[in-house]
Amino acid sequence: MAKNLQSIRSDNKFQDFIAELENCDFDILLVSEPWRDKREEVIVTAAGHKVFLSGGSCRNGVGICVSRRLLDQISGLTFLTISDRICCLHFTIGHYNFQTFSCYMPTSWEPDDAAEHVYDLLGMLLVNCDQAGAIPIIGGDFNAVIANPLPGDNDDLLGTCGFGPEMIEAGCLYGGCWNMVCLSKVVWIEIFDMTTVGLANVPWMECGSRWIIF
Repeated sequence: MAKNLQSIRSDNKFQDFIAELENCDFDILLVSEPWRDKREEVIVTAAGHKVFLSGGSCRNGVGICVSRRLLDQISGLTFLTISDRICCLHFTIGHYNFQTFSCYMPTSWEPDDAAEHVYDLLGMLLVNCDQAGAIPIIGGDFNAVIANPLPGDNDDLLGTCGFGPEMIEAGCLYGGCWNMVCLSKVVWIEIFDMTTVGLANVPWMECGSRWIIF
């Protein structure tokens, strides 16, 4: 799940965000544009959720929120502040290592070089993730579309956002990575045979009583 916060710099907006988070049913929430002054923040809410924020500039910023429910199942939690547009959270569930990337891409009125720089940085991080044998989870606000859905695409997996007639940096989003094609919408499906829904070749794992599909 991803959300553009459009500033939680003021105390009132920050407290509103925390209150919303406390009432939200989520496992991982990727946020963008918190507009926080500190380079790095880690906040624990009253309900036990953890909020990791990367900022330090007048605008932009990204973050990753992890629910108390998921925190009880993971180990080796490490937060990396990459920039005010990318942050990363490493963690382990069972025998699987994950690297979650929260991204906020430049808008169309910014120079192309700005977007290319973020794509290059994200590409380098994904190479390192692959070399480390970790599973990437990618999401956020990409300020882009990846063309129209194709016949046979599963709306339950892809969602309805991020599609359109223009191919803005579509090649960068695809990159041969299933996670990036679906813009990292993490989907929980309560099934027991992946082949019955045509997902036999999709990366997945069992987590508790549910399946997590990447």
